[in-house]
Amino acid sequence: MFRFRSLTSKKALVRQLVSVALLSTTIHAEEQQTAKSNPPPCETTTTRTNSDDNTKASLDCDNQSTQTLIITQRKTPFAGLEPTTKAVSVIEPASHVIQPSTLTELVEGLPGVAENSQPGLYQVISIRGVSRQRILTLVDGVRLSSERRAGVAASFIDPLLLGNVSITRGPISTYYGSGAIGGVTQLSIGQVDGLHASVGYQSIGNQHFQSVRWGDEENQFGLVNRKANNSFDINNNELNTHFHQYAGYAKKEWQFEDSLLESWLYVSQGDDIGRSNARFPNRIVNVPSEKHRIIKAAFTHKNKWSLDAYFHSQSTLTSTLRPLDSLSNVEASSDDLGINWQKAWEGESQSSLLGVDWYSRNRVNINENVIDLQDNQVNSSNTLRNGVQQELALFYTFHKKFNAFRFQAGGRYTIESATQTNTKTDRDNAVTGFVGLAYDFSPQFEVNLNAGNAFRFASLTERFFSGTTARGQVTGNPQLNDEKANNFDLGFQWKDDHQRVKFTHFISDFSNYIERVSISDDSLTFVNLSNGEIEGFEIEYLLHLGPRWTLNFSSTKIEGSNDNGLPLADIPSDRSHLALNYHSDNWDANLRLQHRATKTTPGNGELATRSANLLALNFSYYLSNNWQLKVYGDNLFDDEYVSSADDLATLAPGRHFGIQFTWEAH
Repeated sequence: MFRFRSLTSKKALVRQLVSVALLSTTIHAEEQQTAKSNPPPCETTTTRTNSDDNTKASLDCDNQSTQTLIITQRKTPFAGLEPTTKAVSVIEPASHVIQPSTLTELVEGLPGVAENSQPGLYQVISIRGVSRQRILTLVDGVRLSSERRAGVAASFIDPLLLGNVSITRGPISTYYGSGAIGGVTQLSIGQVDGLHASVGYQSIGNQHFQSVRWGDEENQFGLVNRKANNSFDINNNELNTHFHQYAGYAKKEWQFEDSLLESWLYVSQGDDIGRSNARFPNRIVNVPSEKHRIIKAAFTHKNKWSLDAYFHSQSTLTSTLRPLDSLSNVEASSDDLGINWQKAWEGESQSSLLGVDWYSRNRVNINENVIDLQDNQVNSSNTLRNGVQQELALFYTFHKKFNAFRFQAGGRYTIESATQTNTKTDRDNAVTGFVGLAYDFSPQFEVNLNAGNAFRFASLTERFFSGTTARGQVTGNPQLNDEKANNFDLGFQWKDDHQRVKFTHFISDFSNYIERVSISDDSLTFVNLSNGEIEGFEIEYLLHLGPRWTLNFSSTKIEGSNDNGLPLADIPSDRSHLALNYHSDNWDANLRLQHRATKTTPGNGELATRSANLLALNFSYYLSNNWQLKVYGDNLFDDEYVSSADDLATLAPGRHFGIQFTWEAH
């Protein structure tokens, strides 16, 4: 079986990476807290309660303060105790070097996380070399699904409305079921106190945005409007990146003596969205309309048990124009339902969690109209008709702490069915589990080992869809088997009052890996590869230079191949980041330099990429108690690069700038 060839001399590689002077603005949740504290840095300890990324957190700094925040969402496998894994990153949009337009821009740069597929509003991420529908995305516990082969972009969730984003990498993600092979991205709609309003401008595509948010202890409300024209790459070639998108949400909570009831509504409308790819303008792909409606209700009883229910309706119209040849309009729609019940038992040294998940994709329809521009003939077809995919799962996790050891384990049994009109129902099931062990050699040094198996059922599109996509004609394969993976990671953490070092080595062995392959010119289908392997490492270093300065470095190296020794697709280039951050009472400054190494072994549907060094700078200043000014610039070296190795990816824009004003009234 393939092994990680370039890691044979890991010490030499580490020395090479550390010698690169690079910067990253990615500040994790505890790093953000310590960076904003004038006293000596505190260590932030986080214990999970009944939410994904809103936690009950205590800041232990000679007992200076204790903070508690509990928000009803989806329970995590950590169930109240410190997890055995350190592969969890949390980032807040407000702390980012640039004001991100998309989720991808926000999280790119976290350890193990990179952009994937074609650039633009619908670009997705990879986690530890795994991407597309192998990454699970949740919004306040609501599972997002899409029939896009590229995966869930979550582009309809505007970063201005987010509180934070949590990304879990590695074996522990198997707790969440199908689609969490590479990891889990958890989005949290933000909470504000009082009235917040912001306006901003970015030079890329002359983009402008406006938002207004208001909230108190029981109510939250927000609206955002964002619009951009086509942008240009570094060589002044026009990119099809225009869009107009607006979104809003409303939340209401009812607090009782021993329980909490929460409900929220999120709506999003996108118009005239350009899909950027290297074939433009010879092939022009636009999304004239995209709509999302999410309704959720959640009930929690004293953090002992919770019941969540949600409904997500979505529709997308995609237009593909081949000038002087044809115009294809593809309309996709679905109604998704989910119910999650969980009960937790928590003590000082152990906890457990029992739950039931039910998720159903209903009325999944994809209709296509193709107009032949030569003779004006119209051909209509239902390329996916009334598709239904359902999953029912029972899961259990256990967490125990004894002396210097922490132990976690969990299992999940999932049954699934998938069908469309006039086809036989496909049924499948999967049993998965994970185990983790951490040992504290001292208060400063910890070693952890985690292992788990994961799976993904083939999507309705991969099974049944046959029609036009931005890449070409696709034919589904109903004989696909579910993907499986065995994930392992071994790591350590060392820390003292002023610095912290993390190192993680990870391996993922795949079987039945689903790949898109060409069967002729402009014609594609899906097949199972027999097996493959991805292996790599992550390095993180945080240094507190004083009460106002922090420096953090991270580096990720990943390789992967199938059983024939050929490289797997979606493996990002090796990347390193180094960030310098300054905070005072009235202003903040962040500087990042990111190095992207040359990628010489592209996978199927990819091209080799050249190296790049990307410099970004942010400056925030409080003009008064109410007004904040933020100025930022990206790719300040004006370097030429592509954001991913996708063979249809375009060159990225050159040097660009942005400005934002924010007004707050508490």
